[in-house]
Amino acid sequence: FIYLGNNKILNADSKNGLDVVSLNKYNNSNYKLRWRRRIGITDFDKHQIVSYSYIMKGNYKYSYGQIILFLIKKLFRISSVPDFSKEELVCSEATEAIFKLVGKPMLRKDPHQATPLDIWKSQLSKQITPISLF
Repeated sequence: FIYLGNNKILNADSKNGLDVVSLNKYNNSNYKLRWRRRIGITDFDKHQIVSYSYIMKGNYKYSYGQIILFLIKKLFRISSVPDFSKEELVCSEATEAIFKLVGKPMLRKDPHQATPLDIWKSQLSKQITPISLF
C-alpha cells in the first residue's frame, strides 16, 4: 500500500478493490507492517502521489487474475506475464503505476509485473520506521 498521511493508505484488497482506508485496518497484531520509502521523493512528488491515489481509488477492482499469473510465472519460471486487465489491479501494481506517473518508478518493469517482493527489494527504496513516514 501507499501511506497518504493522516493515518490513510491506498490499498487494493479483494473486497473493495483499490480504495483509501484507515491504516488502523492493518495496524494490529494480525499484521506485521514493514515500511519502505522511495529514495529521492520531493514534497511535490508526495503531493502528486497522494493526488493520483485519490483519483485512482474506487476505479479498479482487485485483480485475482494477475495473482494467478504471478503464481504461473513463479511455478514455471517465466520471465514476464501479460497484464490481466486494465480495469483491475493488485496493490503492488497500483503502487508502481502511481510512482511511475510521478516519474519516480521503483522498478525497471511495467507496473503489472510488480510484486510486493520486487518493491521491497528495490534499490530505489529504503526501509524506514513508521514515525518518519511523511
